[in-house]
Amino acid sequence: MFAEAAKKTGPCGMAEFKEKPEAPTEQLDVACGQENLPVGAWPPGAAPAPFQYTPDHVVGPGADIDPTQITFPGCICVKTPCLPGICSCLRHGENYDDNSCLRDIGSGGKYAEPVFECNILCRCSDHCRNRVVQKGLQFHFQVFKTHKKGWGLRTLEFIPKGSSLYCPLEKSNISCGNEKEPSMCGSAPSVFPSCKPLTLETMKMMLDKKQIRAIFLFEFKMGRKAAETTRNINNAFGPGTANERTVQWWFKKFCKGDESLEDEERSGRPSEVDNDQLRAIIEADPLTTTREVAEELNVNHSTVVRHLKQIGKVKKLDKWVPHELTENQKNRRFEVSSSLILRNHNEPFLDRIVTCDEKWILYDNRRRSAQWLDQEEAPKHFPKPILHPKKIMVTIWWSAAGVIHYSFLNPGETITSEKYAQEIDEMHQKLQHLQLALVNRKGPILLHDNARPHVAQPTLQKLNELGYEVLPHPPYSPDLLPTNYHIFKHLNNFLQGKRFHNQQDAENAFQEFVKSQSTDFYATGINQLISRWQKCVDCNGSYFD
Repeated sequence: MFAEAAKKTGPCGMAEFKEKPEAPTEQLDVACGQENLPVGAWPPGAAPAPFQYTPDHVVGPGADIDPTQITFPGCICVKTPCLPGICSCLRHGENYDDNSCLRDIGSGGKYAEPVFECNILCRCSDHCRNRVVQKGLQFHFQVFKTHKKGWGLRTLEFIPKGSSLYCPLEKSNISCGNEKEPSMCGSAPSVFPSCKPLTLETMKMMLDKKQIRAIFLFEFKMGRKAAETTRNINNAFGPGTANERTVQWWFKKFCKGDESLEDEERSGRPSEVDNDQLRAIIEADPLTTTREVAEELNVNHSTVVRHLKQIGKVKKLDKWVPHELTENQKNRRFEVSSSLILRNHNEPFLDRIVTCDEKWILYDNRRRSAQWLDQEEAPKHFPKPILHPKKIMVTIWWSAAGVIHYSFLNPGETITSEKYAQEIDEMHQKLQHLQLALVNRKGPILLHDNARPHVAQPTLQKLNELGYEVLPHPPYSPDLLPTNYHIFKHLNNFLQGKRFHNQQDAENAFQEFVKSQSTDFYATGINQLISRWQKCVDCNGSYFD
């Protein structure tokens, strides 16, 4: 978050308040030592209600993506500093000036470009000038209590234009009476509770049926009429909070001496169920249907559906997985992934990886789908898929720098160990032309699966002859192969809906796909290996996608 000091505000770039900020020498640290600098509180001795402070990014209400899962491809600036034109993170030129302030874009209505900082996947050092926001709190802040609006946050020192105000507070998770909802203040997340302005809408949400009925009883005891009571409640909490006919019904009940605020028992099936009991039934048998649950609890089907939403249950189909893994296979996936993470940490090697795989490209990539038509209109015809559709096989070799080599099999041809060894030879010749330093100095590392032609003797002899290292790869693990989870995934989206009349059309479409991708596209696919190995470790070797 960035801010500019303006003339109309105080010397710290914030609005003036009557309370004078306390010097940053207070004993109380709201951040509990988790920031670079302490976050004080004013007035002395006062403190916000108890809450849990965290400097980490967390998933907020309404968020679709876990921020910890968001990754960008890292740069490979090791021997040279991160400079525009060289560093892949500096997509729009320098992000910061020599004072670590956001660059000045000048005037003339020009919009600021997004800032991509170097991240954990980058090869550059922690002292890189393109690492600013991630360094933590840069200025002294103070939590202070206002006269009417609860707790606020202000700065205690001058903030230069373009500076990073705060970093880890972007998604701070607060515990303020409601463990599920962080407290928010204005447009910026807060580190203290009770800052949300109390509007009519929030007041209406705070009132449940019993509280409103208690107000009915109070008004009745005060001798007021139903119409007057309705006006008083709607004036206080907003139009529509109370209905005059409802107030009249409750007043008649009070006149009979019945001052209970509970609903009367009604005949028929109950409209409410115990959520804990419902959760226990669902978790005991996740395959049970809502109608079976409704019959067991003696409630309506719609009641079960409503309460399932309340407890956050949704019905999802099981995901297809490539193979039903045994314990030994899971252990192998765990061991390989953890060892590769450790190796890359000690000696990064992702830029040395050359990977490959094969894929069938269908001539007809159309799929039958529903369409909106008039009620009397007949649907269009779609040909039934044939048992053995026309297709060609493509083999692609690539690295973080881009595509090295690809080839298509002729009709009736299959991949044998001799054919695969020939492909390796052709790929190696092109790699010498494209990345000579990799071949002569570092040495390529081949990552491929354990298909029979890939592990046959002619293949191993060819790899040994060329000096290639083969990266360990566990069996039945396409989720750990960049070609499967990255290249072929995007290729399928590219081919969707296309229809080819002959082999040349299919080959042209594949070549068009390859040419349409940037260098960053291939680097992203290779760099995702780190996060995928980590997910495999976190899942104890099980599939994670």
